[in-house]
Amino acid sequence: MVPIVEIQENGLYGGFGPHPSVLQIAKPFLFEQEIQNKLVTNGSTEAREAAARIQGVLWIDHVRRALHLYVCDWTHPGGMED
Repeated sequence: MVPIVEIQENGLYGGFGPHPSVLQIAKPFLFEQEIQNKLVTNGSTEAREAAARIQGVLWIDHVRRALHLYVCDWTHPGGMED
């Protein structure tokens, strides 16, 4: 016999999280205006955002160096020195 699931007013089924039959899909794209509104809500400024981007690029570079990965460029397509 299938157990009866009670759905409460807030949409939960008595357990944790949404009802198992509820499907949610990710939003792969955000409009620029939505991003700007979220940054304003967060209290972020252009200077803070730029600093975070630079910090992210530096972190990626440090990981690349630690793993001894090479950078491909047009002068050395394989990334290796001649």
